Amino acid sequence: MEQVSDPKSANGFYVGDRFVEPARNRIAHGEDELTLEPKSMAVLVYLATRAGQVVRSEDILGDLWPDTVVNDGSIYWYIARIRKALGDTPKDQRVIETVPKKGYRLRAPVFADAATSIDSSLGPVSLELASRPGDGLSLGQGLSEQHSLAVLPFVDVSGRDESFCQGLTEELRHVLSRAQGLRVAGHVSTGSIRDRHLDMRVIGRLLNVTHVVDGSVRRDGRRIRVTAQLLDTRDGFQCWSEAYEYQLEDNFRIQQHIARAVSDALRVTLLPTHESDLASGYTRDPDAWEFFMLGRHQWTYRSGRGPEQAIHWFEKALARDPDFALALVGLASSHAVLPWYREVDRERCARTARGAALRALDLSPDLADGHAVLGFIATDYDMDGPAAERALERALALKPSCAQARHWYADLLNALGRHEDALAQAVLAARIEPLSPLFQLRVARILADAERPNEATEAYHRALEMDPFHPVIHALAGIHFLRIGDHERAERRFERWGDLDDALGEGFGITVLRGILDPASRDEAIGRVIGLAGGYGVVPMVKTALLLELGAVDEAADCILRTAEQGHPCLPWVLVMPGIERLANDPRIAGLRRPGSLPRRP
Repeated sequence: MEQVSDPKSANGFYVGDRFVEPARNRIAHGEDELTLEPKSMAVLVYLATRAGQVVRSEDILGDLWPDTVVNDGSIYWYIARIRKALGDTPKDQRVIETVPKKGYRLRAPVFADAATSIDSSLGPVSLELASRPGDGLSLGQGLSEQHSLAVLPFVDVSGRDESFCQGLTEELRHVLSRAQGLRVAGHVSTGSIRDRHLDMRVIGRLLNVTHVVDGSVRRDGRRIRVTAQLLDTRDGFQCWSEAYEYQLEDNFRIQQHIARAVSDALRVTLLPTHESDLASGYTRDPDAWEFFMLGRHQWTYRSGRGPEQAIHWFEKALARDPDFALALVGLASSHAVLPWYREVDRERCARTARGAALRALDLSPDLADGHAVLGFIATDYDMDGPAAERALERALALKPSCAQARHWYADLLNALGRHEDALAQAVLAARIEPLSPLFQLRVARILADAERPNEATEAYHRALEMDPFHPVIHALAGIHFLRIGDHERAERRFERWGDLDDALGEGFGITVLRGILDPASRDEAIGRVIGLAGGYGVVPMVKTALLLELGAVDEAADCILRTAEQGHPCLPWVLVMPGIERLANDPRIAGLRRPGSLPRRP
């Protein structure tokens, strides 16, 4: 976390995407500005000079107003005003965290101005791993840092062509991801940039890219006018711009022209391709495309009933265009992950997912996402490590910037006990999608499994900042804090989990903590954990981890065996989680484990 050494002497500094000008007591966000009362501004500057650190109320008062009587209630009022100005709330605490009985901590990234280096959303571990020589996963393999680029969503000026804009953006991103020596940011992160008034250098820092393509679409009758520009995020200057006019149905031709022009401006070479290749996997039906985009939105931010809603939209897209390969991949992916979210017929999910993925590859054999989902199915359902690795490596050979393939490959490698290789893949996935909370969560979990607790803590914080409403993040973060002995934060995470998931029940967190700290309360805590509802999602992982923390090794072993009997896809990761060594002498668990391989089915 960068700290602002002397904000008062500078022109200002950023807290996240807000620009703070202490000399004017002003905070700007895009075109919106507001004035912050001077003492509140003084507190914000104080926190910014100590970003990432817990600061006590008495230190703030003593350093800022040593000769004035100011009580703790005043600090609370100043913090409330700062939170409101920065778009934060006492409940979310994404910008300023209240640390009970200790003080406050500024959690949002702080940097002096748009041109200075910002704390990467992945932290030091990601940069170290991504550049480590000899790990076989360097950025030179299709993820060169010489040029990195994000394609921002094109703006629909006419208000009638949103679907066309989405399609153009996606096709352009797809083609550029095939360029040699060019890393392209994923759609999750680029789609998160809603404020088009942000300084381009800030966008570059947020997405970790050197260049940005953006543009607009305007319709005039049956003619469509597309303007596009390439900007250097290191200095904000325009490298190239162009305008195109075509008939509305010529969207692939427009995309091809723009992609060639951008690649020429970047001096990178697109892999050989033809218009038929550009259209591979896509659809020319605008309604099918719109349904597909709605489905992918549900898939991308999946929680609760997200996968089921994604299935609904992908099926509607396929009803319009049965040969829409990307919609088939979306359908396959959604069915494949459904057992993580609901209690469903797992065999039926596997059949449906496999059939849709194979059909997509029949239509488009080089569709990287299709190979990736087959790798996921081989991991989660077939427990076939070699087949999974072949499919995922094929996906990455076709599309090195396929973040989902790297995400799933990280899961596979972690389940095989190859934590460092898994972490390298997870980090690369999160670099492609730097604003995805689920990808950041994977980095955190693998760091925890690799026994790197301090780095795992920071990664969990980043995941929580990205999505404070995802119950799984709170659940896994709570377990992590329990393991490292941070009981206060563990209790808060479990309480928040309970707020977001009714299945947990009231007082779950405090009951578990009492059971860990007080032997007399242990049996009650074990009962609450065993009684957790559902065999879906991360529940078996959570139950096993908590039972191990409570010292209930027999109950933990029974939970693992039930997970195996149910064929739950989380079994491989349960068997490599920290604390599992306590069951090393249990022959039932030893019978499931195969060093260097995925576990046996009972």
